[in-house]
Amino acid sequence: DVVGEAEAAFHDFLRENFLPNVVIGMGTPGSIPLLKDRPMMEGKTTYYICEDTRCQAPTTDLGVVKQQLMTRGGSVPPTLPGRSGTVVR
Repeated sequence: DVVGEAEAAFHDFLRENFLPNVVIGMGTPGSIPLLKDRPMMEGKTTYYICEDTRCQAPTTDLGVVKQQLMTRGGSVPPTLPGRSGTVVR
């Protein structure tokens, strides 16, 4: 169930683009092991882009996330308001 504009936009991006070798973790901070120690920023949907064991600075800007994923081999992708997400390649 998609809730809020931020999550709907992220889901649309995921449906419209081919992102091989990408793992998407969605939920509230700490709700799954992938999101442990990855808090939300200012109560907003927060995106973490990680590769191997290193993560870039978290962002709440979906445009930044899209660009970062596309420059990593995506073909043309975030999380619900009130939730934190991690993307790992």
